[in-house]
Amino acid sequence: MLIIHEFKGRAAGWLTAATAAAYRKRLDAQQFATSLGLSRDVYDVHAVYVPEMMPPPQPSSSAAAARALVEGGGGDSSPLTPPAPHRPFDFQSEIARLRRCMDRCDNVNIFVAQGTANAQIEAELRHAGKDIERHPTLGYAVIDTAEWLANKLKAGLKAEKVLIQRSGVFVRAAPSGEKDLRLTQSCVNYAVDVVLGAVHAALPPSCAFVVGHDERHASRLGLIEVAALSHKRPFDVTVPWFTQLLGAIGQPQLNAVTLQPTYHADLGGTAFFNASTKPSSAASGSTTVVAPSKTMRTTSKL
Repeated sequence: MLIIHEFKGRAAGWLTAATAAAYRKRLDAQQFATSLGLSRDVYDVHAVYVPEMMPPPQPSSSAAAARALVEGGGGDSSPLTPPAPHRPFDFQSEIARLRRCMDRCDNVNIFVAQGTANAQIEAELRHAGKDIERHPTLGYAVIDTAEWLANKLKAGLKAEKVLIQRSGVFVRAAPSGEKDLRLTQSCVNYAVDVVLGAVHAALPPSCAFVVGHDERHASRLGLIEVAALSHKRPFDVTVPWFTQLLGAIGQPQLNAVTLQPTYHADLGGTAFFNASTKPSSAASGSTTVVAPSKTMRTTSKL
């Protein structure tokens, strides 16, 4: 069986990779009935694909170049064969690797982020003369990444069955776990301490902050400027924990290259700060703290 779990979100690269790492860590604590063929390898993640592994190629209007991307190659002279690190999905090598996993485990488990290989998928759709649906508000291409990947891999892996699972808004609305509650409580406590002056934190006028674990400062809990989070930042696929994950599952790291400096703040149980006199809007399920006003409004949904 081919099992593909797609993580929804236009910037779900980090979420997919982090979930794969957390899932494998959970497996480390489990016991398996290997005598019955239920080994750890059967339940393990065999591949992790994120958009940052396959960034979009350089723009080109050449029809021949589009065909080269569809076919997954075209040689160095192809107008759309982008310079490294831009590469289309290399199905031949991945099918050969995953086929060995299928023979060994009788199943293949893949974690993929929505938006992976979008440029390649769009090129294929255009080449086939199909219309590409766009989001009515945000304008991005609405593409079923998991289905496309399943169609590409099913025959090569000789998978008799395909199961596609998706983690979207409904899954993320599940009840909070123990770690979620602990993280939320720590953020709320820190926010209250800042407002009451128990924690020294300078709040410049007209500057908004969130509370979270900032990777720029050794993941310490503290204030993070909203401006630093307002732009889309690609997941850095060269961080040690992710390259180690790929190495552990035997996945080639040819596409694991740095795109640009980035960090990801852990915003679970976020507290929003705004030093202006007007309350800042907060996302649903978060805590809003307005400073330096003496009043405080909390709206956490635990």
